[in-house]
Amino acid sequence: METAMSAASKVDVLVVGGGLAGLVAASRAAELNAAVLLLDKGSFLGDGNTQTTSGAYYTAGIRVSSDPDELYTRALRGGAAYPELARVWADNCRRALEWLEHVGIDVDRRGGDVPRLESKSSISTAPVYRIDVGTSMIKKLRAFFEARQGVSMSKTRALKLVTSQGRVAGLEAADGSGNRVTLRSGATILATGGFQANRELLRKHVGRHADTCKLMGSSTATGDGLRMALEVRAKTVNLKYIYGRVVSLKALTDDRFWPYPTMDTLIEDGVVVDRKGRRFCDEGWGDIPLANKLATWDDVTKSFLIFDEAAWERSKSDTQSVVPPNPWLRDKEGMLYKAENLSELGSKLGIDAKNLEATVEQFNAAAVRRRLGELAVPRFNNVGPLKPPYYGVKLLPGIISTMGGPLINGRANVLDRSEKPIPGLFAAGDLVGGLMGGRNGGYVGGISQAAVTGLLAGEGARRYAMGSMP
Repeated sequence: METAMSAASKVDVLVVGGGLAGLVAASRAAELNAAVLLLDKGSFLGDGNTQTTSGAYYTAGIRVSSDPDELYTRALRGGAAYPELARVWADNCRRALEWLEHVGIDVDRRGGDVPRLESKSSISTAPVYRIDVGTSMIKKLRAFFEARQGVSMSKTRALKLVTSQGRVAGLEAADGSGNRVTLRSGATILATGGFQANRELLRKHVGRHADTCKLMGSSTATGDGLRMALEVRAKTVNLKYIYGRVVSLKALTDDRFWPYPTMDTLIEDGVVVDRKGRRFCDEGWGDIPLANKLATWDDVTKSFLIFDEAAWERSKSDTQSVVPPNPWLRDKEGMLYKAENLSELGSKLGIDAKNLEATVEQFNAAAVRRRLGELAVPRFNNVGPLKPPYYGVKLLPGIISTMGGPLINGRANVLDRSEKPIPGLFAAGDLVGGLMGGRNGGYVGGISQAAVTGLLAGEGARRYAMGSMP
């Protein structure tokens, strides 16, 4: 139920942010008989990254039905996850998916390791995404929330957390006309998303020119929750990491090339070089760590992907991309170049042709010997040598969301700088830090992170508000 802003009586749980994580948290708390108020600064609930989600319930690259110990190990592989948070994520991935089904969200478990939510959808071609997936998820969650007497307010901006006797007791907010009010709560959940749309914060935490990456996530994610958490002395972690994808440079001027097709499968089969024709990253980890690397460059537009005919043919069957690179890049002129030799390809791409020839020669020699890990820039997995004809694509990193933020514990409590819970304050979704990021990208899954932390925050906030949590 939508309501106008007023200094109403105190609610049990106040949730800031009406995206997937916020709606999960609000719905779960309401399901547990808490009086819940949900705020969002957008013109409607769900006006965030969920709008363009593919619906893939990704769990660190393995099946959600895997043993929780295996999921836990995978979450830690990037080196940036905190063990307590990785543990509860691993232990609750399956439960969170089953809860989404319980809400009424359709889960398609056919055709691979990754379940698909609300998979029956048409595709937008500019930008490229599944139109109906996110809106269907939000619609069903909102109906579930409102059926349990949940109350929401859109066009309402959270300004500042309110504290009383050492605990967070609500917040100050303003409506679209600037009218301010103080809202009181037993517990407060921040689920405002990351800071990918805040150019200053990107430059400060990710890279001096990270704001020149393509914004592929919500323009409403400006770091409001991060700012408010810092004001109450929350500890923040992993702020330098992003969830980004790598696409054709054509995406700078043509919406038909973002957020899909991504170059992930082609990157895993090829080599990525700089304008000098030299490798600088381990392509085996795919495009998320590559996007992180490029976001730190002074010029994010100067990287190039080299692959061969076999890789191009394999990319036709890329099921992880909403549309596969082949034939999309060719048919829509997505800065795809082809040549019979590397010298010609280098000239077409505008990079040092001699260095490119030397780079591929060294790569191919190591690939034949299955010694790619011994290269000057090691590659952790073995692939075959590249053979003519060769293909090249000019690359562009895009930022979907940030991976760092306030550190939370296994109950979704926000922690202070001494890693002790801040009483009354919880967080969920892309806002939180401590689960994703690291040397290999450290991506465990946007929907699984939102669903798990949303459940934990809703349950934890409800317990706290009812007096059963210290």
